[in-house]
Amino acid sequence: MTDTAFVRQAILKDALELAPKIRKSDREEIRASNNSTPLKALVEAFTLENSKIYSVIRTEDNSVIGMFGSAPCADPDYGVALLGCCLVKICLNILNNLLKNVPIG
Repeated sequence: MTDTAFVRQAILKDALELAPKIRKSDREEIRASNNSTPLKALVEAFTLENSKIYSVIRTEDNSVIGMFGSAPCADPDYGVALLGCCLVKICLNILNNLLKNVPIG
């Protein structure tokens, strides 16, 4: 069976569900970048003014399998990307599924 997923606006509960699922390498990266825990890093995104946070939900069991978003920064021409667990792999799978039905040429 192929995993299917959808994206929706994140709620704080999603961070609580996703934090324990973060891979070891991602936990180590979070710790190295800002000496934080996965839970603190995910929850902190909700405290950033004007941030946009989304969750990737597995259709089969409605579980949170990723989070991502953006937040403004001091320079109005730029923003800060917020990425969560397994996002790149999920996005590539979704993109591949979408492109199956797109004629090329």
